[in-house]
Amino acid sequence: MRNILVLLTSLFAFQLSESITFAQDSLLMHRIGGFDTPGYARSVARSGNNALIADGNSLQIVNISNYSAPQFVGACTTPGIAYDLIAYGNYVYLACGTAGVVAVNFSNPANPVISGICDTPGDARRLSWFAPNYTYLTVADGNSGVAMVQANDGLPVLLQSMSFTGFTHFVYASPFFWYVANGTEGIYYRQVSSGLTLTYPTPGEALFMSNWTIADGDSGVRFWSFNGTTASEVGCFDTPGYVSWVNDFSQFAFITDGINGLRLIDKSNPANPYEYAFYDTPGTAESALVGINENCVFVADGTAGMGIYGFEEAVRRLTLTTPVGGESWGIGTIVPIRWTSNNIVGNVQVDITRNYGHGRTWETLFSNEPNDGEILWTVTGAPTTYARIQIRAEQHLVTSMSPASFSLVPVPQSPSNLTISTSGDNANLSWSSVRNTITGDTITVNQYNLYRRPFDAMEWTPVITTNGDTTYTDPSILQTSPNMLYQVKAIGGQ
Repeated sequence: MRNILVLLTSLFAFQLSESITFAQDSLLMHRIGGFDTPGYARSVARSGNNALIADGNSLQIVNISNYSAPQFVGACTTPGIAYDLIAYGNYVYLACGTAGVVAVNFSNPANPVISGICDTPGDARRLSWFAPNYTYLTVADGNSGVAMVQANDGLPVLLQSMSFTGFTHFVYASPFFWYVANGTEGIYYRQVSSGLTLTYPTPGEALFMSNWTIADGDSGVRFWSFNGTTASEVGCFDTPGYVSWVNDFSQFAFITDGINGLRLIDKSNPANPYEYAFYDTPGTAESALVGINENCVFVADGTAGMGIYGFEEAVRRLTLTTPVGGESWGIGTIVPIRWTSNNIVGNVQVDITRNYGHGRTWETLFSNEPNDGEILWTVTGAPTTYARIQIRAEQHLVTSMSPASFSLVPVPQSPSNLTISTSGDNANLSWSSVRNTITGDTITVNQYNLYRRPFDAMEWTPVITTNGDTTYTDPSILQTSPNMLYQVKAIGGQ
């Protein structure tokens, strides 16, 4: 669990250049700092120590070396309303509504200048890179659908436009698939290789997608699952506001909720999501940029400019500590399976694969077991050198598996039926061969160690090591002691 300083005052205020009072609404989220821009902040991106803000009819550049006290660096007026922006190298590209895509050279952040404009057919609202490179931009172009634009080092060029039913608010495209948020028409998905095309209505207004998590306006955030051919909703969370943006990351969904601020939804069980943290920002939260490694969020907050918020992330984690690989567990023996956990609610399930790397089929050893860190297992099944254990939290999508394979091996029985007969002063010993506990077959033993001690002695004395023989004559031993105990041990074998 990462440690972030959280201010625990019930109500406090900052007096910054924007002259706004901030109230802390969740002890797991707090305001670090902010910058009041002159316009209406709709989107924020980052380039090194600079935040780039789409702000009304302008690009604002703010230095964020000190999160608690951002400083103005430079600005550039745009020909239309700046709705979104995306940066690479020395250029930032802005979706400027009816003005299309505007490229700005900010190699000198104090004096950014427009380097090129591409007038798309519609109303450019959001941008994304055509994965996996930074050569082409996909543009959510409002009533005109989707436009494909070549970035062209700050001189953007329109390549093609594709119409969709509805108003396109967001598009993500790659050589493999496309998905589009089309407002009241719902979502569109296209698989490039197969030509599979899917359209699904949503109850609200689909505005943004992150994986298959959908910002659905006044219907909250929707969690969908896709199996390769069909998609279906598995859960939802209806927020008090209007969800315009979402970032799906691991167990969390970060959402901007309009006048109700920034919200953090735990979706580790997407069928039963819950609000983990929130902050009622002073403006209208339009979109955000999440800095996962720093546990902070940069929020484009409408008339309140940009706000920077920290959150304490209670990561759900399971870590299997035994077995970790390399162990040899004897079939029929009792062994411990151990793990540690953090922020896990409910019971766990323990599974095993005996053929990791060779098909990996899983079988359940234990289910609905208390999350107490240890369970004892009587080893069963066939021998293998490809075994791995996996533990899973039953209420969360959290698992942990042995990092390397371990072995399950037959445990040979000890030598048995040790008998003694005498001839003169000699003791004649014999015993049964060692057998496999699974098959009953005789095991070839490399050596047997024979020990003896008189009845009244405590320590065993080595007698001889045989080369796998199961008989031995101890000569003239009865002259030394008429009352003698013997034991035999098998050494090695296969």
